[in-house]
Amino acid sequence: MPTNDAAIQKMLTLRNEVLAQMAEADLSFSAARMVVERMESDLRLGAPEPASYAEAKGRLLPQAEQEVIDLARELWRLEERIILARGPAVAEIATAD
Repeated sequence: MPTNDAAIQKMLTLRNEVLAQMAEADLSFSAARMVVERMESDLRLGAPEPASYAEAKGRLLPQAEQEVIDLARELWRLEERIILARGPAVAEIATAD
């Protein structure tokens, strides 16, 4: 069984990995959002609806957004585990508002 310090270090490493994944997911979400924005701007200016519009707006954009949300939830769970592993004094400070 790993020591508490080793477990905390492993969770901090996982945290950094999740943050990196979040950055990538956020870029993908932003790119998908801009594709939809461009299509919608074209539509407002009278262009015909692109064949890929429904797919982009109805599936790709929500899927990219959900990835960011899922990673944020994973980050929050890791943070909670790190706080608890550090001990009651840290947990008390972290939850006091």
